[in-house]
Amino acid sequence: MYHAAAIRLGHFARAGRRLGSQRGQAHKMEAIGCLAGGIAHGFNNLLMVSRQSCEMRLADLRSGDAARCADVSDRLGDDPAGG
Repeated sequence: MYHAAAIRLGHFARAGRRLGSQRGQAHKMEAIGCLAGGIAHGFNNLLMVSRQSCEMRLADLRSGDAARCADVSDRLGDDPAGG
């Protein structure tokens, strides 16, 4: 009887350690997921700022501001004469 109880206790102890290890792995994966989500959110915010800035600049160029277009062309090194 004592031997069977010791075997059962040993089995439960191993199962408990295994479950504890699995729970630790689950916590690690959850933390990595939260970190990845935060990084993706921050990157998306940067992309939105860049996109809005480009859209505002395009709106300026489309408004017919010839001086602004020439300034942008000069900054880019474009030669309007094609040379």
